[in-house]
Amino acid sequence: MNRTLTVTWQDPVPLAQAARTMSGLEFLRAVRDGRLPPAPIQELIGMKLAEVEEGRAVWELVPAEQHYNPIGVAHAGIAATMLDSAMAARGRFGRALRARHHDLHHPRLTPCHASCRAWNSARLARWPIETTVVRGSLSCSRR
Repeated sequence: MNRTLTVTWQDPVPLAQAARTMSGLEFLRAVRDGRLPPAPIQELIGMKLAEVEEGRAVWELVPAEQHYNPIGVAHAGIAATMLDSAMAARGRFGRALRARHHDLHHPRLTPCHASCRAWNSARLARWPIETTVVRGSLSCSRR
């Protein structure tokens, strides 16, 4: 049985321009509150920015069939996208985000069926240069 999914999004350029003119916290709150449109990736996979406070951003998603891999659980790429968004959101706090690099290590032991939450935490490391170390976490509930 075929299924269809239609995705609609807004031009991301104005969103990127707004990001350059606001603090990270203001920007993320504006996205969360609907004063700025969500990023296209949010619309594509259906994740929502649920919580924003200084130093923390929480993304939520309820996996649906279009997220499933061949064995019937949410594809690890969906979880990785959520973690990537949480970690990048953390980089928005404080100084403006321009180009950042982060490594994503994603050992997933629990299959995601019913809901997923991704969030972040960070600390400042000063060796060998000042670096923000961000740790993303993912939790999944079962049906």
